[in-house]
Amino acid sequence: MKHEETLVLQRLERYFWGLWALAPFLLSLAIYYTWSYPYVVGKDIAPQKALVSSFSFGGQLLVGMEMLIHIGLYVALVVLMHSLVRRFTRGQTLISATLRTIKNIAWLFLANAFIGMPLYNLNMYLLFRWGDLPAWEPIYFIDAMSVALALTLLALRILIRHAMRLQEDVDLTV
Repeated sequence: MKHEETLVLQRLERYFWGLWALAPFLLSLAIYYTWSYPYVVGKDIAPQKALVSSFSFGGQLLVGMEMLIHIGLYVALVVLMHSLVRRFTRGQTLISATLRTIKNIAWLFLANAFIGMPLYNLNMYLLFRWGDLPAWEPIYFIDAMSVALALTLLALRILIRHAMRLQEDVDLTV
């Protein structure tokens, strides 16, 4: 690996460590905004009626569980991406652990895309049924960018596996 590439990877690793240092602040902001601003904005819902802090205990617990699921997905993604960059910084590129990590990142992006909409709709329905929200409208969208990124990562995984096989052939012929 060229010296410039190693420097870029080292810089990326430092950025990840900076992100970890900011994580408590970012988590506290997420909690603050979730509890202080309207959880949902709709034409039939007054903003003061949609504050999580005004929900019942069950409603607050439901919103908290959804937030924990999303935060867990994001933390898992950052952990996997950081481990990938750390491995690359150490020169470990074409190894099976890289393929596993890329596959896991792709699966997490797919999970994020396909869990988000049903989880949101279930939460909104339950909040409506429990009386925390005066109205409810389901949404029908999937995070297309997460799906596209997951599919791209799976394709990249195939290319890296092919590069690994080519490297094995080169090693055997030399």
